[in-house]
Amino acid sequence: MSSADEKQFFQDYKDNLRLAIEQLNDETIQRSVSEGKFDGAMFWNRINSTVQVISSACTKLSLAYNEPPVPTTKEGQPLFEGVLNGVLAMLSAFYALPISQGVYLQKRTREAVIEIIKAALDLIEIISSDDPGAKEQLHSTGNVWEKCDAFDDLPRDTRQWLLSAVERVSSLVKDALHELDQAILNETSDMFDGFGEVSLLSDDGVAMPIMPAWTEQDKAILAPCQGLVKVCKACLKRVGNAVQMRGKCSDGESIAQLDDLGQICSGLSALVDDLVAGLYPPVSHAGVKSQADRLSLHLHKLLDYTRHSHVITEADASWLDFLVNAIDHNVKKVHELTN
Repeated sequence: MSSADEKQFFQDYKDNLRLAIEQLNDETIQRSVSEGKFDGAMFWNRINSTVQVISSACTKLSLAYNEPPVPTTKEGQPLFEGVLNGVLAMLSAFYALPISQGVYLQKRTREAVIEIIKAALDLIEIISSDDPGAKEQLHSTGNVWEKCDAFDDLPRDTRQWLLSAVERVSSLVKDALHELDQAILNETSDMFDGFGEVSLLSDDGVAMPIMPAWTEQDKAILAPCQGLVKVCKACLKRVGNAVQMRGKCSDGESIAQLDDLGQICSGLSALVDDLVAGLYPPVSHAGVKSQADRLSLHLHKLLDYTRHSHVITEADASWLDFLVNAIDHNVKKVHELTN
Protein backbone atom coordinates (compact mmCIF):
# COMPACT_ATOMS: atom_id res chain seq x y z
CA MET A 1 0.00 0.00 0.00
CA SER A 2 1.38 3.43 -1.00
CA SER A 3 1.98 6.24 1.48
CA ALA A 4 -1.03 8.08 0.04
CA ASP A 5 -3.22 5.01 0.55
CA GLU A 6 -1.99 4.68 4.12
CA LYS A 7 -2.83 8.32 4.85
CA GLN A 8 -6.29 7.83 3.39
CA PHE A 9 -6.70 4.71 5.54
CA PHE A 10 -6.15 6.78 8.69
CA GLN A 11 -8.13 9.72 7.34
CA ASP A 12 -11.27 7.63 6.79
CA TYR A 13 -11.42 6.65 10.46
CA LYS A 14 -10.76 10.18 11.62
CA ASP A 15 -13.46 11.52 9.32
CA ASN A 16 -15.99 9.03 10.68
CA LEU A 17 -15.27 10.10 14.26
CA ARG A 18 -15.45 13.79 13.34
CA LEU A 19 -18.81 13.17 11.65
CA ALA A 20 -20.11 11.53 14.84
CA ILE A 21 -19.00 14.55 16.90
CA GLU A 22 -20.55 16.95 14.39
CA GLN A 23 -23.89 15.17 14.56
CA LEU A 24 -23.85 15.12 18.35
CA ASN A 25 -23.03 18.83 18.49
CA ASP A 26 -25.92 19.64 16.18
CA GLU A 27 -28.82 19.40 18.60
CA THR A 28 -31.26 20.13 15.76
CA ILE A 29 -30.61 16.64 14.43
CA GLN A 30 -33.32 14.55 16.03
CA ARG A 31 -33.39 10.80 16.11
CA SER A 32 -36.71 9.01 16.40
CA VAL A 33 -36.69 7.56 19.89
CA SER A 34 -39.38 5.37 21.33
CA GLU A 35 -41.26 7.28 24.01
CA GLY A 36 -42.64 4.11 25.55
CA LYS A 37 -41.66 2.91 29.01
CA PHE A 38 -38.01 3.76 29.57
CA ASP A 39 -35.86 1.16 31.31
CA GLY A 40 -33.12 3.17 32.95
CA ALA A 41 -31.13 0.20 34.22
CA MET A 42 -31.08 -1.39 30.78
CA PHE A 43 -30.07 1.88 29.12
CA TRP A 44 -27.14 2.54 31.45
CA ASN A 45 -25.94 -1.07 31.34
CA ARG A 46 -25.94 -0.96 27.56
CA ILE A 47 -24.15 2.36 27.12
CA ASN A 48 -21.63 1.58 29.88
CA SER A 49 -20.71 -1.65 28.12
CA THR A 50 -20.02 0.27 24.88
CA VAL A 51 -17.81 2.71 26.78
CA GLN A 52 -15.77 -0.19 28.13
CA VAL A 53 -15.46 -1.58 24.61
CA ILE A 54 -14.04 1.75 23.42
CA SER A 55 -11.58 1.90 26.32
CA SER A 56 -10.37 -1.62 25.60
CA ALA A 57 -10.18 -1.07 21.82
CA CYS A 58 -8.16 2.12 22.24
CA THR A 59 -5.79 0.34 24.61
CA LYS A 60 -5.18 -2.45 22.08
CA LEU A 61 -4.67 0.09 19.31
CA SER A 62 -2.20 2.09 21.35
CA LEU A 63 -0.19 -0.98 22.36
CA ALA A 64 0.02 -2.18 18.76
CA TYR A 65 1.44 1.16 17.60
CA ASN A 66 3.54 1.78 20.67
CA GLU A 67 6.89 0.84 19.08
CA PRO A 68 8.20 -0.36 15.72
CA PRO A 69 7.56 -2.39 13.75
CA VAL A 70 4.04 -0.95 13.60
CA PRO A 71 1.26 -3.00 12.02
CA THR A 72 0.58 -2.82 8.32
CA THR A 73 -2.71 -1.27 7.32
CA LYS A 74 -4.14 -4.74 6.83
CA GLU A 75 -3.02 -5.76 10.32
CA GLY A 76 -4.16 -2.49 11.83
CA GLN A 77 -7.60 -2.42 10.22
CA PRO A 78 -9.29 -4.70 12.82
CA LEU A 79 -7.87 -2.50 15.59
CA PHE A 80 -9.25 0.71 14.10
CA GLU A 81 -12.53 -1.04 13.31
CA GLY A 82 -12.75 -2.05 16.96
CA VAL A 83 -12.59 1.61 18.02
CA LEU A 84 -15.05 2.76 15.34
CA ASN A 85 -17.54 -0.02 16.06
CA GLY A 86 -17.39 0.80 19.76
CA VAL A 87 -18.14 4.46 19.02
CA LEU A 88 -21.04 3.55 16.72
CA ALA A 89 -22.46 1.23 19.39
CA MET A 90 -22.16 4.02 21.98
CA LEU A 91 -23.99 6.43 19.63
CA SER A 92 -26.77 3.93 19.09
CA ALA A 93 -27.12 3.46 22.83
CA PHE A 94 -27.09 7.21 23.50
CA TYR A 95 -29.87 7.92 21.02
CA ALA A 96 -32.10 5.59 23.05
CA LEU A 97 -32.15 8.21 25.82
CA PRO A 98 -35.35 10.19 25.18
CA ILE A 99 -35.56 13.90 25.92
CA SER A 100 -38.52 13.12 28.17
CA GLN A 101 -36.05 11.72 30.72
CA GLY A 102 -34.68 15.23 31.21
CA VAL A 103 -33.21 17.93 29.02
CA TYR A 104 -30.12 18.39 31.17
CA LEU A 105 -29.61 14.68 31.78
CA GLN A 106 -29.52 14.16 28.02
CA LYS A 107 -27.28 17.20 27.54
CA ARG A 108 -24.74 16.05 30.15
CA THR A 109 -24.72 12.51 28.75
CA ARG A 110 -24.26 13.91 25.23
CA GLU A 111 -21.29 15.96 26.42
CA ALA A 112 -19.69 12.91 28.03
CA VAL A 113 -20.16 10.87 24.83
CA ILE A 114 -18.53 13.65 22.79
CA GLU A 115 -15.59 13.82 25.21
CA ILE A 116 -14.93 10.11 24.77
CA ILE A 117 -15.05 10.32 20.96
CA LYS A 118 -12.74 13.36 20.97
CA ALA A 119 -10.27 11.44 23.14
CA ALA A 120 -10.34 8.47 20.75
CA LEU A 121 -9.91 10.81 17.78
CA ASP A 122 -6.92 12.47 19.43
CA LEU A 123 -5.29 9.07 19.91
CA ILE A 124 -5.75 8.19 16.24
CA GLU A 125 -4.42 11.62 15.25
CA ILE A 126 -1.21 10.94 17.18
CA ILE A 127 -0.81 7.38 15.88
CA SER A 128 -1.30 8.53 12.28
CA SER A 129 1.05 11.52 12.53
CA ASP A 130 4.36 11.51 10.66
CA ASP A 131 6.37 11.61 13.88
CA PRO A 132 4.32 10.05 16.69
CA GLY A 133 5.85 10.39 20.12
CA ALA A 134 5.60 7.62 22.71
CA LYS A 135 5.02 10.16 25.48
CA GLU A 136 2.21 11.90 23.59
CA GLN A 137 0.62 8.59 22.71
CA LEU A 138 0.73 7.40 26.31
CA HIS A 139 -0.82 10.66 27.48
CA SER A 140 -3.55 10.40 24.85
CA THR A 141 -4.32 6.80 25.82
CA GLY A 142 -4.57 7.86 29.44
CA ASN A 143 -7.00 10.59 28.41
CA VAL A 144 -9.25 7.97 26.80
CA TRP A 145 -9.21 5.95 30.03
CA GLU A 146 -9.98 9.08 32.06
CA LYS A 147 -12.99 10.05 29.92
CA CYS A 148 -14.32 6.49 29.94
CA ASP A 149 -13.89 6.15 33.70
CA ALA A 150 -15.64 9.50 34.24
CA PHE A 151 -18.69 8.14 32.44
CA ASP A 152 -19.40 5.96 35.47
CA ASP A 153 -19.87 9.10 37.58
CA LEU A 154 -22.64 10.56 35.41
CA PRO A 155 -26.03 11.09 37.08
CA ARG A 156 -28.40 8.28 36.16
CA ASP A 157 -31.59 10.35 36.20
CA THR A 158 -32.72 13.97 36.41
CA ARG A 159 -33.06 13.82 40.19
CA GLN A 160 -29.41 12.81 40.54
CA TRP A 161 -28.44 15.50 38.03
CA LEU A 162 -30.32 18.16 40.03
CA LEU A 163 -28.72 17.08 43.31
CA SER A 164 -25.26 17.25 41.73
CA ALA A 165 -26.07 20.72 40.34
CA VAL A 166 -27.23 21.92 43.78
CA GLU A 167 -24.06 20.54 45.38
CA ARG A 168 -21.85 22.22 42.77
CA VAL A 169 -23.57 25.62 43.06
CA SER A 170 -23.63 25.40 46.87
CA SER A 171 -19.87 24.86 46.87
CA LEU A 172 -19.32 27.90 44.64
CA VAL A 173 -21.57 30.07 46.83
CA LYS A 174 -19.76 28.86 49.95
CA ASP A 175 -16.39 29.76 48.38
CA ALA A 176 -17.59 33.24 47.41
CA LEU A 177 -18.90 33.85 50.93
CA HIS A 178 -15.65 32.62 52.47
CA GLU A 179 -13.57 34.94 50.27
CA LEU A 180 -15.72 37.90 51.25
CA ASP A 181 -15.49 37.00 54.94
CA GLN A 182 -11.69 36.79 54.65
CA ALA A 183 -11.49 40.14 52.85
CA ILE A 184 -13.55 41.78 55.58
CA LEU A 185 -11.43 40.16 58.29
CA ASN A 186 -8.18 41.32 56.65
CA GLU A 187 -9.44 44.85 56.08
CA THR A 188 -10.55 45.30 59.67
CA SER A 189 -7.35 43.95 61.19
CA ASP A 190 -5.08 46.30 63.15
CA MET A 191 -2.55 46.74 60.35
CA PHE A 192 -5.14 48.66 58.29
CA ASP A 193 -6.53 50.82 61.08
CA GLY A 194 -6.51 54.52 60.30
CA PHE A 195 -5.76 54.18 56.61
CA GLY A 196 -8.17 55.06 53.83
CA GLU A 197 -5.87 53.38 51.31
CA VAL A 198 -3.22 50.76 51.93
CA SER A 199 0.14 50.29 50.23
CA LEU A 200 2.16 47.20 51.09
CA LEU A 201 5.75 46.18 50.31
CA SER A 202 6.49 42.94 48.52
CA ASP A 203 9.16 40.53 49.80
CA ASP A 204 11.85 42.32 47.78
CA GLY A 205 10.87 45.74 49.16
CA VAL A 206 9.06 46.99 46.07
CA ALA A 207 5.91 48.97 46.78
CA MET A 208 2.78 47.13 45.63
CA PRO A 209 -0.19 48.98 44.11
CA ILE A 210 -2.31 50.98 46.54
CA MET A 211 -5.39 49.07 47.64
CA PRO A 212 -8.40 51.25 48.41
CA ALA A 213 -10.17 50.38 51.66
CA TRP A 214 -13.88 50.34 52.47
CA THR A 215 -15.51 53.55 53.63
CA GLU A 216 -17.83 53.47 56.62
CA GLN A 217 -20.84 53.48 54.28
CA ASP A 218 -19.32 50.57 52.33
CA LYS A 219 -18.91 48.59 55.54
CA ALA A 220 -22.55 49.17 56.43
CA ILE A 221 -23.63 47.72 53.08
CA LEU A 222 -21.53 44.59 53.55
CA ALA A 223 -23.70 43.08 56.31
CA PRO A 224 -27.01 42.80 54.39
CA CYS A 225 -25.15 41.63 51.28
CA GLN A 226 -23.44 38.94 53.31
CA GLY A 227 -26.86 38.10 54.71
CA LEU A 228 -28.33 37.75 51.22
CA VAL A 229 -25.57 35.37 50.16
CA LYS A 230 -26.11 33.32 53.33
CA VAL A 231 -29.84 33.14 52.51
CA CYS A 232 -28.89 31.88 49.03
CA LYS A 233 -26.78 29.16 50.65
CA ALA A 234 -29.71 28.22 52.91
CA CYS A 235 -32.13 28.13 49.96
CA LEU A 236 -29.92 25.68 48.10
CA LYS A 237 -29.59 23.48 51.16
CA ARG A 238 -33.34 23.40 51.80
CA VAL A 239 -34.26 22.80 48.16
CA GLY A 240 -31.61 20.08 47.91
CA ASN A 241 -33.01 18.35 50.99
CA ALA A 242 -36.54 18.47 49.59
CA VAL A 243 -35.39 16.98 46.28
CA GLN A 244 -33.39 14.32 48.13
CA MET A 245 -36.46 13.26 50.13
CA ARG A 246 -39.27 13.59 47.61
CA GLY A 247 -37.84 14.15 44.12
CA LYS A 248 -39.08 11.58 41.61
CA CYS A 249 -38.57 10.70 37.97
CA SER A 250 -41.59 8.47 37.50
CA ASP A 251 -43.53 10.81 35.19
CA GLY A 252 -42.88 13.52 32.64
CA GLU A 253 -44.25 16.39 34.72
CA SER A 254 -42.04 15.58 37.71
CA ILE A 255 -38.96 15.26 35.49
CA ALA A 256 -39.73 18.62 33.85
CA GLN A 257 -40.05 20.25 37.28
CA LEU A 258 -36.66 18.89 38.36
CA ASP A 259 -35.16 20.11 35.08
CA ASP A 260 -36.50 23.61 35.70
CA LEU A 261 -35.31 23.63 39.31
CA GLY A 262 -31.83 22.63 38.15
CA GLN A 263 -31.75 25.42 35.61
CA ILE A 264 -32.79 27.99 38.21
CA CYS A 265 -30.24 26.74 40.75
CA SER A 266 -27.44 26.79 38.16
CA GLY A 267 -28.03 30.50 37.55
CA LEU A 268 -27.33 31.43 41.17
CA SER A 269 -23.55 31.11 41.23
CA ALA A 270 -22.97 33.82 38.61
CA LEU A 271 -25.35 36.19 40.41
CA VAL A 272 -23.60 35.63 43.73
CA ASP A 273 -20.20 36.16 42.09
CA ASP A 274 -21.38 39.44 40.55
CA LEU A 275 -22.72 40.71 43.87
CA VAL A 276 -19.60 39.75 45.83
CA ALA A 277 -17.24 41.14 43.17
CA GLY A 278 -19.05 44.48 43.38
CA LEU A 279 -18.44 44.68 47.14
CA TYR A 280 -14.68 45.09 46.82
CA PRO A 281 -13.49 48.71 47.01
CA PRO A 282 -14.02 51.02 45.33
CA VAL A 283 -17.69 50.13 45.75
CA SER A 284 -20.39 51.35 43.38
CA HIS A 285 -23.46 51.56 45.61
CA ALA A 286 -25.81 51.71 42.63
CA GLY A 287 -24.12 48.62 41.21
CA VAL A 288 -24.44 46.71 44.49
CA LYS A 289 -28.13 47.64 44.71
CA SER A 290 -28.70 46.39 41.16
CA GLN A 291 -26.86 43.09 41.77
CA ALA A 292 -28.69 42.54 45.07
CA ASP A 293 -32.01 43.04 43.27
CA ARG A 294 -31.06 40.54 40.57
CA LEU A 295 -30.04 37.91 43.11
CA SER A 296 -33.18 38.57 45.14
CA LEU A 297 -35.46 38.09 42.12
CA HIS A 298 -33.73 34.83 41.22
CA LEU A 299 -34.02 33.50 44.78
CA HIS A 300 -37.72 34.38 44.84
CA LYS A 301 -38.10 32.53 41.54
CA LEU A 302 -36.39 29.47 43.01
CA LEU A 303 -38.54 29.43 46.15
CA ASP A 304 -41.77 30.10 44.27
CA TYR A 305 -41.11 27.33 41.77
CA THR A 306 -40.08 24.95 44.53
CA ARG A 307 -43.25 25.78 46.51
CA HIS A 308 -45.45 24.65 43.61
CA SER A 309 -43.45 21.55 42.70
CA HIS A 310 -43.95 17.94 43.74
CA VAL A 311 -41.00 18.01 46.20
CA ILE A 312 -42.88 20.26 48.68
CA THR A 313 -45.49 19.36 51.29
CA GLU A 314 -47.63 21.61 53.49
CA ALA A 315 -45.12 21.16 56.30
CA ASP A 316 -42.50 22.97 54.21
CA ALA A 317 -44.45 26.24 54.10
CA SER A 318 -42.80 27.57 57.27
CA TRP A 319 -39.20 27.41 56.02
CA LEU A 320 -40.21 28.69 52.60
CA ASP A 321 -41.90 31.72 54.20
CA PHE A 322 -38.93 32.26 56.50
CA LEU A 323 -36.49 32.35 53.57
CA VAL A 324 -38.72 34.67 51.55
CA ASN A 325 -38.82 37.10 54.50
CA ALA A 326 -35.05 36.81 54.97
CA ILE A 327 -34.48 37.75 51.32
CA ASP A 328 -36.77 40.76 51.56
CA HIS A 329 -35.24 41.92 54.85
CA ASN A 330 -31.70 41.95 53.47
CA VAL A 331 -32.65 43.59 50.19
CA LYS A 332 -34.60 46.27 52.04
CA LYS A 333 -31.49 47.05 54.11
CA VAL A 334 -29.38 47.28 50.95
CA HIS A 335 -31.87 49.73 49.46
CA GLU A 336 -31.89 51.86 52.59
CA LEU A 337 -28.10 52.06 52.64
CA THR A 338 -27.62 52.75 48.94
CA ASN A 339 -30.30 55.42 48.43
